[in-house]
Amino acid sequence: PFTINIERKKPFHTLTGRQQFYLDHDWILGMGEALPVYRGFWQWALPAAQWHASLNPEITSDFTRRVLDLFLKYQRDDGYVTHAIYLHEEEPGSSWARGNIIQTPHIPWVALRYYNDTGDLKSLKRWYPPLLRYYDYLNESRDEEFLGLHLWGIITSFDTGLDTTAAFQKVTYGEDGVRERFCYPAIFAAERCRYEQAMGKMAGLLGDDEAPWQQAADATRRAMDRILWDRRRKWYGVLHEDETLDTRVGVDGLFPLAYGLVSQSRADQMKRNFASLLGPYGTCTVAPGEPGYYADAYWRGPAWPKSCSMAMGAARNYYPDLLDEVREGLVSFLLRYPNVWECMNAWTGQIARGDMGQMATPGVSSNVGAGEALGALRMAHGTDMLEF
Repeated sequence: PFTINIERKKPFHTLTGRQQFYLDHDWILGMGEALPVYRGFWQWALPAAQWHASLNPEITSDFTRRVLDLFLKYQRDDGYVTHAIYLHEEEPGSSWARGNIIQTPHIPWVALRYYNDTGDLKSLKRWYPPLLRYYDYLNESRDEEFLGLHLWGIITSFDTGLDTTAAFQKVTYGEDGVRERFCYPAIFAAERCRYEQAMGKMAGLLGDDEAPWQQAADATRRAMDRILWDRRRKWYGVLHEDETLDTRVGVDGLFPLAYGLVSQSRADQMKRNFASLLGPYGTCTVAPGEPGYYADAYWRGPAWPKSCSMAMGAARNYYPDLLDEVREGLVSFLLRYPNVWECMNAWTGQIARGDMGQMATPGVSSNVGAGEALGALRMAHGTDMLEF
């Protein structure tokens, strides 16, 4: 039977989490994403890792502190923080640093969640200066070099972790003979606002002024609503390099909802599109019928635990009447096979395919998926796992 004891806080384990332990004598004891295929730690996976670690007495919140220290210790002189750290690297993060890939920068709000679990103000004080340098790097490299919109753009879909989602086709692989240098997606608008909110909260805890950060967050939110909102489609779109708005209903537009950045009146307009993402085996990454939708191909339509957790956050914030449907889809996803796979067809439950044609997460289970699932289930039972 599938049971998780949430209220009594008794120790519980998942097979998925326990089989991902890795002890590196030079670095730390921790969990990789999915050994042996994915051997390391990813920026976009930090929320799942924090959720997993804080609930698992074999791991504990010490894991979160060590991983954040690892990412920020090897920050580049210009402020860049690597997309991923592989366990075989002599210098952590050096492989992906060559291409300046960043991945969704969750670090500040994950750091605050760690602080709320532990009260470790000393670590917040240590992390604040490199996070400020990272913020400056992101502003310069992901906005000022592009259109200067008070948003963050991407230079490839891999910046977001949503590797092949349809709306990012043009910036990564090209589409209809056109490849662009950058685009501005909703996920990064939401993430910039959340970064600024978290830095403000951190500044306040450290005795500094929160107001400039809150003003920056408000400016980002206004820019998102003014530039990325599609009145006709009732969803947040992607602004391309040629300044056209490309709106495809999918996981990209879930992030403003999950982070509570949308007015209730606008969220009400988004409800029909939101509901179109909900399948019997989880939340689709692209809605059926949208351009570039493929039910069995990675981020082009299949359900992921990540899309389910973002949908759970959105439902918790705005659509309580759909919360049960989101939860039932996720539970069906988790019970469909032994262990937690990366992604599957949201309508049939068949394992989806990766970019190269093989099954997603071949032969192993996804620890990030397990962490996202744990967080989503706790949200379904009343705990705001996105709060900091």
